[in-house]
Amino acid sequence: MPVWMFVLAVLGGLLLVGAVFDFYNKRSKRKVNMDLKKENPLDNAYDPRNKDDHLI
Repeated sequence: MPVWMFVLAVLGGLLLVGAVFDFYNKRSKRKVNMDLKKENPLDNAYDPRNKDDHLI
């Protein structure tokens, strides 16, 4: 099997899976919550450095 046929089959399969997923969700009127702005737990981590200390 040539490489281009393999790539075409993989991409076609992914497209088909996405279309079936989309059709199923539209039919059942569900919404997929894709929250792309999830907070990173390290953003709220404790910083032991004192911000008021200045270098002497």
